[in-house]
Amino acid sequence: MTGILKSLGSSNWVIQKVFLYHSSLIAIRGVLFGLIFGVGICWLQQYTGLLKLDESAYYIRIAPL
Repeated sequence: MTGILKSLGSSNWVIQKVFLYHSSLIAIRGVLFGLIFGVGICWLQQYTGLLKLDESAYYIRIAPL
């Protein structure tokens, strides 16, 4: 893609903007999916108590999140 853009006469800044745009889309998607996944796991633990702890070692039954 870089070679095609350069052969069509694009400047280096235009090519940098393309890569910055695509990398920011990937990063924003990753952050949003990670946030949704993390909050989902916390919500699941809060309302179901999925993660249990050894009460003799930790003095509590369910892991607080």
